[in-house]
Amino acid sequence: MGMEAKGARWTESIVLGGIDVGETDRIVHLLTEEVGRLSGVAKAARASLRRFGGALEPFSTVSVRYRERRGTPLAFLYEAEVRTARLGIRRDLWRIAVATYVAELVRELGREREANSDLYRAAGWALDRCATADVRGDLIVAAELRALGAAGLSPVVDACVGCGIVDVVGFDPSRAGVVCERCETPAVHRLAPGSVRSLAAIAAEEASVVLARAAYRPVTNAIGAFVEYQLARRMKARAFAVAELELACWK
Repeated sequence: MGMEAKGARWTESIVLGGIDVGETDRIVHLLTEEVGRLSGVAKAARASLRRFGGALEPFSTVSVRYRERRGTPLAFLYEAEVRTARLGIRRDLWRIAVATYVAELVRELGREREANSDLYRAAGWALDRCATADVRGDLIVAAELRALGAAGLSPVVDACVGCGIVDVVGFDPSRAGVVCERCETPAVHRLAPGSVRSLAAIAAEEASVVLARAAYRPVTNAIGAFVEYQLARRMKARAFAVAELELACWK
């Protein structure tokens, strides 16, 4: 190891995205299992096949060697090696759209320099399905619920969050759960009984769950509102991902 790499370490990470800087450099945003969210500068990343060789493509899992730098939130990235490329994401527009949203979501939920292995696994799970699985209407909501759970923000979906009865009529983003008719407020997203059952099944990670077309928009809109309420911001990539997944499922 040369002097310039003193103090460097390896970590496994998921590439969430990045921006080009100058003629050859790139700032890369990563979600790591060991240190949480990490951003770093990859010098000459677009010119050095030996050190990076395409390993900084979005949605890939890579091993990256980096070093923290004093006085700046940006680490210095020395090199990276691909572990899982997830090239299948590039096959369809819906895969790209959902993966882009997943990357945005976990970047918002993750914290800089704070490890969260559950969030890391949730992100990997969602991106693996974007790359390899057949199209499924529950994918976005399933990814959101796993990521929210990893961040300690799981909503209540099995009984009214207000009084505990199981006969519920909708989802209230501001109260983080489903509600009954008595506890309903104007902010509630109304859900048919079948939609409520589908939401509970997705939250329970039941492999056999099928989100029917009639339930798709009500359920995705309800959980999307909850995500944006918790993060206090609009998710830029979500609307396009929801539209593209719907088109792929029921075109």
